[in-house]
Order: sequence, then C-alpha cells, then structure tokens
Amino acid sequence: MGGIKLPLMAPAFLCLCLAGLLTACQKTEESPAQIYLRYHQAEIEGLDFARETLFFSAHKQAEVEKSLQAMMQQMQKDRESVIALTQAFSKSVAKCREITLQSEEINGRFAIVVFAQKDICGSELTGDEKQIIHFVKENGWKIDDIEIQI
Repeated sequence: MGGIKLPLMAPAFLCLCLAGLLTACQKTEESPAQIYLRYHQAEIEGLDFARETLFFSAHKQAEVEKSLQAMMQQMQKDRESVIALTQAFSKSVAKCREITLQSEEINGRFAIVVFAQKDICGSELTGDEKQIIHFVKENGWKIDDIEIQI
C-alpha cells in the first residue's frame, strides 16, 4: 500500500491541536458583576435605548415599558422624547458615579451584586451609597432590578 506514513507523534499532536481549537472557541460567560460594569460604562458613553434593553430581563423590560407609558401621559410627550430625556438623565447620573464591587452572590438562576458608589461630581451626599443589582439568568445574565441606597 502506498499510503502516507505519519510519525508516531502525529496523531497525539493532532489531538492536542483539536483540543486547543475547541477550548479557544468556547466563550466563557461573563459574571453578573462583569455585565453590570459593562452596562455602567455603556451608560456613561451614552447607551441607546434599544441596546440598553438587551441588558434587562423580560420582567425589567416590562417594568420599563410601563414606566415609559406613565411618563408619556404625565409629561404629555411622545415615546421618543421621553426616552431621550431618560437616557440623558441616566448618562448624567452614571458619569457622576464611581462604583466598586463589594460582593457577588450567585444562587442558581439568580444573583445579587452589590457595588459601593461614590459621587465624583461634588454632590453634598457623603454617606455610604450602594447599588444592589438583582440578576436572573435568561439567555445569559440579565438585570432584573436595581436598588440605589443613599
């Protein structure tokens, strides 16, 4: 037979290469804290509404939609105007908050992440401020609720 003869080490080398490729292709999932840090940075940079909702759970998206409807009625403005106002407000607040991870607790499909926050824009507030973010796993970790303690 006139087949190709491979050195004895070739099959082992080939297996190692394939294993390396499989490992490199696997995407490690971000932790809830990493996702929130990415969300916070995106808010500072001016996160648009469509992109912002991608960070939210179905429950949070419904809550935001309900709030938008109420603000539209109260302010007598259209949806785009209310979204623009809330986005501008969120951006201005996020720019003034320096956050530091205090804890991350993951329990199955749920997680709670706590960040200490410090006002860096010269506000009168000097107490212990915290952001407590509740996550739920829905196609990855999604923000389900955000509590601000001042």
